[in-house]
Amino acid sequence: MAKDCSETRRRDVTLDAIGTTIRLERHRRGLTQAELARIAGVGKGRVEDVENGRGAGMGFGYVSAMLGALGFVLRVDSADGGDET
Repeated sequence: MAKDCSETRRRDVTLDAIGTTIRLERHRRGLTQAELARIAGVGKGRVEDVENGRGAGMGFGYVSAMLGALGFVLRVDSADGGDET
């Protein structure tokens, strides 16, 4: 089941923060970067880049795949409180 962070306070999330979340959760699960990459269907270099704050040019598909492999969902909410996308 995917983790839902909707109960937490709303804030802007940076790619660095997402990379830190991925690294911490990967460690918590006892996975290597190579294992996460295999599960997520991305290259190990992509995992390294995101975890080390070098993922600025990376598409959301890669980040979303890594988050999904760890049970997270990437969700975007309207700033005005409207519908989720």
